[in-house]
Amino acid sequence: MSEGERPKEVRRSARLAAREGRTPVCTPLMGRKKRRYVRGRDEQQGDGSSEQGNGYETRVGEDWAKNSELTVSPKERYYLARIFFLRFVGLLYFVAFSVALSQNRALLGEDGITPYAIRMESLLGSSQNDLLKAFWHSPSLLWFVKRSDENLLNLSRAGVLLSLVPMSLGKCNAVTLAALWVLYMSIVNVGGTFYGFGWETQLLEVGFWSITISPMLRLNKFPEFSTPPLVVWSMRWLLFRVMIGAGLIKIRGDSCWRDLTCMNFHYETQPLPNPISYFLHHLPSGWHAFETAANHTVELVAPLLLFCPRRMRIFGGLVQVGFQVALILSGNLSFLNWLTIAPTMMCFDDYFLLPLYRPWPFKKARKEIEGRLYRRYEYETGVKEKSKLADYFEPPVMLSMVLLFLLVGLSRNVVMNLGSSKQVMNTSFDSFKLVNTYGAFGSISKSRKEVVIEGTMWDAYSDKNAVWEEYEFKCKPGNVRRRPCVVSPFHYRLDWLMWFAAFGEVNRYPWLVSLMHKLLADPSKVADLLDDLPFEGQAPKAVRAVMYQYKFANGTQSPGVWWEREIVKEYCGALTLDNPSLLRFLEINGLVRPRSSEEEDANVATKKKAKRKARGRLGFGADGEF
Repeated sequence: MSEGERPKEVRRSARLAAREGRTPVCTPLMGRKKRRYVRGRDEQQGDGSSEQGNGYETRVGEDWAKNSELTVSPKERYYLARIFFLRFVGLLYFVAFSVALSQNRALLGEDGITPYAIRMESLLGSSQNDLLKAFWHSPSLLWFVKRSDENLLNLSRAGVLLSLVPMSLGKCNAVTLAALWVLYMSIVNVGGTFYGFGWETQLLEVGFWSITISPMLRLNKFPEFSTPPLVVWSMRWLLFRVMIGAGLIKIRGDSCWRDLTCMNFHYETQPLPNPISYFLHHLPSGWHAFETAANHTVELVAPLLLFCPRRMRIFGGLVQVGFQVALILSGNLSFLNWLTIAPTMMCFDDYFLLPLYRPWPFKKARKEIEGRLYRRYEYETGVKEKSKLADYFEPPVMLSMVLLFLLVGLSRNVVMNLGSSKQVMNTSFDSFKLVNTYGAFGSISKSRKEVVIEGTMWDAYSDKNAVWEEYEFKCKPGNVRRRPCVVSPFHYRLDWLMWFAAFGEVNRYPWLVSLMHKLLADPSKVADLLDDLPFEGQAPKAVRAVMYQYKFANGTQSPGVWWEREIVKEYCGALTLDNPSLLRFLEINGLVRPRSSEEEDANVATKKKAKRKARGRLGFGADGEF
C-alpha cells in the first residue's frame, strides 16, 4: 500500500512514530470496513521473515488487544456514553428547574400552599436553634440566606441557566455539575410534600455521580481520562436497584400483579393518563395479561443482564430503554422514565455507539469523533506522552477508593430493604440522598376516584339551589370533554398530589385544606397551578370538595367525551374564610403563621362560639382536626 493510499490517521501516526523511534499504530475506528492498519511490525516466522512484507491489515474485532500495541479497545471505553449521559442529565436538570421556577412560588412561597420558610423555622426549632444541626438534617443553601420567595426562585433560575451547558454541549466540568446538584438538593430538602416523589432523589443520585466523570474546570467532550469504571458500575447498580425495587414491590404488593390483571386497570387509574392511555385501556384482557407478564420479566429478570458480559449487557440496556420509552408513550409519569434512561447509557460502550454517527448529517462529526477517540485511546496506552497533565483533572486513586467505600457503605441499607418482606420504596437513608430505594405502583387502584374542588358566589351556600362551579387543574381529569394531557417529562406537582388525595380522608392532606383556603383568600396566589379560575378570578364565598368516580368513555357517548363520571360522596364540606376552625387546622399543621396573642384575646369569645357551630356543621374537632 502506497503512502498516499493509507488513511490520514495512519500517515499522521507513522510520522509521529518516526520522530519518536517506535512502531506506528493507528486505527480508523469508524471506517466502513473498520480495518486496522499496522505499519512496520512483522509477524515473525522462523528466521524473522515477514509473511506480509512491510505491513499488513486486519479487521477490527475481538483480537484487538492481541494484534496491536493499542491495547485499549472501544469495546472497553465510554467516552461517547459520557456525552449521551451528560446530555440526559442536563435535560433532566433543565426540566426539573423549569418546573420549580414555574410552580415554586405558588407551592412553597410565603403566600403559597405550604410555605417553605415556616417549615424551615419549625425544623430549626426542633434542632434547638442549631443551624449546623438543622443543615445536616436538611442540607440547603437557603439556611444561609434570607428566606424569601426571590431567593427560592433564584436557585431555580441559576439551575435553568447552568443546565443548558451539558444539555446543549454534551460536555461539562465538575464545578458546574456540582453546582447543579447543590442547587437542586437545596430545593428538594425544603420542598416537603411537593418534593416527596421518588424521582427527586433519583435525580440527585444520578447528578452526584455525574460530577465524578468530568474534568474539574475544562469543558471537554473527550477529557484526558476515561469514564471511571466506578461510575460506570455505579450507574448500572442504580439501574438495577430501580428496576428490581419496582419489580419486588409489585410481586409483594397487590395480588393483581400475581394474577396478571393489573394492566386491566393501570392505564385508567394512573395519576395522569394521556390520550394513548385511553386506547391502550380498551385493548383485550389477554393483551393486558401479556403486558403484566412482560413487565415482570423486564423488572425482575432483565436487570440481571446488566452485570453479564458485553453482548448480554448491551441487550439488557436496550431492553430497559425500550421499556422506558413504552412507559413514556403510555402516560405522564413526570421525568421518571426519562431519568431511568440516563444510567442505561453506561451499558453501551464506544464501539456500540459509534454507528449512531454514521448517517450523512453526522459525517463531519463522525470524522472529528474518530480522530479524537483515537487520540484518547493512544493517550491511555502510553503511545503518546501526556501533555500538560496539570491542566486536566484525573480522579486520583484515593478519591475512587473513597467513593467506592461510600457506595458500598450506603448500599447496605438499600440491599437489606430489597430483601425485606416489609420493603419500602422511594426512601433515602442519608441527608444528601446519595444511595436510595426506589419502586412504583406496588398497588393498583381498581377504580379511579377524583377529588373535584368547587366554589360558589352564593351567600346562602348551604341552599340546595346554590350554583357551584369547578376549578379546572392543568392536567388531572376534570371536565369529561377535555382531552387527556401530554406533558411528560414536565411535572405538575399539585395535579399529582390531587391523585393521592383520593386515597384518604381530607384531614390526612393539610396541603389540600391550605389550597382551599388560598382560593377563599386570594385565588391569584395559586392561579399558576390551575388551568382556569371561575368567577373571573374573584374569591368565592365558599369552597367544597366532591369525590367522583371516573371511567374512560366506552365510545357510545357523544363525540368528544373522554370520561364518564358519577358522584361518590362529599369529600370536604363547605368552607368559608371566616371559619376559625379552618385557620386553627392550618396553624396546627404549620401552614400559616400563628396569630398574635392580642388577636387571640380579642376574638376568643367569637371563636369559641364559631367553633361549636363549625364542628356541628363541617365536622371539625376542637383541636382543629377534621
